[in-house]
Amino acid sequence: MRRAIALAVLPAVLWCHRAASAEALQSDDQVRATLTNLENKSWEAWKARDGSYFQSFTSPDHVDVGLAGTMGQAAVVAGVSSHACVVASYSLEPMKFVRVAPDAAMLIYRANQNTTCNGKPIPTPSWITSLYAWRDGRWQNVLFEDVPAKT
Repeated sequence: MRRAIALAVLPAVLWCHRAASAEALQSDDQVRATLTNLENKSWEAWKARDGSYFQSFTSPDHVDVGLAGTMGQAAVVAGVSSHACVVASYSLEPMKFVRVAPDAAMLIYRANQNTTCNGKPIPTPSWITSLYAWRDGRWQNVLFEDVPAKT
């Protein structure tokens, strides 16, 4: 009897597991391309002051780490949407991709930007670590760290 129940339930369990781990079925090349695209769009959104992009791009528990300390999703969205920062230009060096788990991956790269916030220039270049997690059927940015680089 137990075996019959187990055999009856097994397909549903396997289907749920497969649906939940669909990201694990994506190749590293597919994930790299997706995350690189998201990351590039985030820089365009930063330049365009498009806070709505960051509302969907970042996870609700997102953490941004920079010179001023840490901030969460709401502060990031508000900051990007404000007129405090002006991004004149930026360039991103090739991104290193690291798959840390089937449902987590990060990009590491060097960024150069001509940006001022409240009239003061942002230190540039900087090293960026951008961590993503697969949640709710999509890749979400959970951590963005910006560390000034030695020139």
